[in-house]
Amino acid sequence: MSHNSLPITTSNIPVHNRAQDDFQSRAQLRKLFVEGNIKCVDNDKIEAFSKKYIVSPDLVKEYLEHLTNIEVTKNMRQEEKRQAKKDEETKGYGDYNWEELYKSGNLKKLKVAELNKYIFRHNLSRRKMSKSEKLNLLSAHISKGLCERILTLNIECC
Repeated sequence: MSHNSLPITTSNIPVHNRAQDDFQSRAQLRKLFVEGNIKCVDNDKIEAFSKKYIVSPDLVKEYLEHLTNIEVTKNMRQEEKRQAKKDEETKGYGDYNWEELYKSGNLKKLKVAELNKYIFRHNLSRRKMSKSEKLNLLSAHISKGLCERILTLNIECC
């Protein structure tokens, strides 16, 4: 006899107006953690939660430690991003090796605000441009400078 031939009656199963199941212990624990109502060190609350949701207190504590680690890692990443943005804003025109960025093809990795530093320093344009237009402008200007330097060296040598 296969499972397909078993008689199934669905008339006794309520389909409409069913209450949502809130026995999802991890979801409930995460909700309490996010609200700040439970922490790893709250042994009484951990015990109460474990009794209410029939979960081992060790598992509850382990999951709370996991959530705490995620929170700490998230905060560290946010702080690193804030610091990187702050460093980027304080960087001036002279802090970039423009020729090296051009030669290595890394100009496209710069943000528009960084590209603007070069454009304003050399008074290349004041009109509004897209990033690709700014990249083309910088590339042309830097390559022109490199060519002029090479030609000047060749003229001096001969």
